[in-house]
Amino acid sequence: MIGSSRKEIAELIVTTAQKLEQTNEDLAAVEDQFDRTREKVDTVGLTNAIGLLLRNQRESLSDVRHYHRSIAARQTTIRNSQFELLQLKDRRSELTNLDVQVDRELHAVGHAVRRADPAGLEASVRVFLKAERDYLDALIIDVNTYTRG
Repeated sequence: MIGSSRKEIAELIVTTAQKLEQTNEDLAAVEDQFDRTREKVDTVGLTNAIGLLLRNQRESLSDVRHYHRSIAARQTTIRNSQFELLQLKDRRSELTNLDVQVDRELHAVGHAVRRADPAGLEASVRVFLKAERDYLDALIIDVNTYTRG
């Protein structure tokens, strides 16, 4: 589960970065077009030809409602990611002291299982919990990158 979450977040980071780059390029093009049009207006004034040019440019602009919907969707995603981040940090906090967590896990499996190979079981649980802690650390970094990126 954690590994697939990291992959999904990495894909979201890449997709969001690409969308941001495209939006910045679109903004730069609109600003450039605005500056050129302003120069034309300053040069020749508000003529019928300039009015026609402005109408054509307005029609070629992106629909702002699309951007507002995208912003609203991203805000929801960011809120969900922030909630997930809190849960991840809580679980990571539980794994700060591995000895305590190993004892909890061993207690949860019961006496019959622990009697089979107590040292081996404890070592396996410790390895698993350390791996979980390492994955959580990486996932927390990924989620922070996505929500702050």
